[in-house]
Amino acid sequence: PPPLVRGDAAEELPRVLAELPRDGVTLVFQTSLFEYLTEEARERVRATIDASDRELVFVASGRPRSVPRAWGMRIYRPGGRRTFAGHADYHGTWLDYDL
Repeated sequence: PPPLVRGDAAEELPRVLAELPRDGVTLVFQTSLFEYLTEEARERVRATIDASDRELVFVASGRPRSVPRAWGMRIYRPGGRRTFAGHADYHGTWLDYDL
């Protein structure tokens, strides 16, 4: 199983990303975390993801503007390039992606 890291997400994420192997894609996933963070902490997490020099996928629950009750999925690549990957139902009933 993957290791669990306890702590403030905005403070721990940069360290966790720095310690991960670079030979693959990194997944950053949050389902309900942002609801419990301050706006400043959410912005710090997003800034960490945006500034990452590794290829990573950020999957976050929330309400996308166009699709109610769905997760939005984006692929973040070094240099700030992003690709929208699609939406998924909260409970996995459906997945709509285009890669």
